[in-house]
Amino acid sequence: GFICYLPIIIKNKDPKLCEELNRMDKLLCLGVVNSDEEYCDQEETYEEYCEKSQDMIKCMGTIRNICLNGISLAKSDVDLCLEAEPYYCLNQIALQKEDSEICNRWEEYRNGSESSIAGCKKSVAIKTENEKLCYEINSSYLQDKCLQEIAIKTENEKLCLELTSLGSTSEVECITTIA
Repeated sequence: GFICYLPIIIKNKDPKLCEELNRMDKLLCLGVVNSDEEYCDQEETYEEYCEKSQDMIKCMGTIRNICLNGISLAKSDVDLCLEAEPYYCLNQIALQKEDSEICNRWEEYRNGSESSIAGCKKSVAIKTENEKLCYEINSSYLQDKCLQEIAIKTENEKLCLELTSLGSTSEVECITTIA
């Protein structure tokens, strides 16, 4: 959905591109298009999303954070992303910049965890086809999934032989997928 169109939305800044998206993606998209924190603070921004909410204050805070996530994506602004709740933006900015160091910034977020860092690094490693990044992942399962995806993407059978945690058939499956 939205993430696939993100580069086009950032380039064109056309609100019409947001119209067909689901509610939350639409809000992210409008944050990207407007790229202005004042837009996220306008009452009209919340009305559509919070009209049926039991807790208006909480709803407004959530909507503002999603909107700010959109702005942080448009500007590749990691600090703004972390100021809001970074679920939508931190991994995407790391991918945009092809920079796995950004993944370590999950440590600064209150709910950031090793799995957040690992998932982020896995995505960057696969996009950049850099198997060395896979070895920085603390989860042996995610590390092997990372290696497997890069092996298949780059048709590198040697990487298939490095899989250790996915079960005894994983090496064979990896190699036969390439072949």
